[in-house]
Amino acid sequence: MALASYFVYKKVENPIRYSFLSGNNLLLLLMIVVAWLLHVFIEQLSFESITYKIALLLVFVNVLSVRSVYLIYKTFK
Repeated sequence: MALASYFVYKKVENPIRYSFLSGNNLLLLLMIVVAWLLHVFIEQLSFESITYKIALLLVFVNVLSVRSVYLIYKTFK
């Protein structure tokens, strides 16, 4: 948290870029909502084994986490 605050402090010359409603933050928020909806959808599926549910969740979480880490890196670059 302190490191993120430091980077935001160092980049104050463009405050619009770090507002809550900037593009990257909205995209991250959208990804969180999509992940939650996928979780709810997968819970409704009736697979014989819970292994399929866990595998699907891991795939979706990995895709979303890689994208979000890239966006955070790109924001503070």
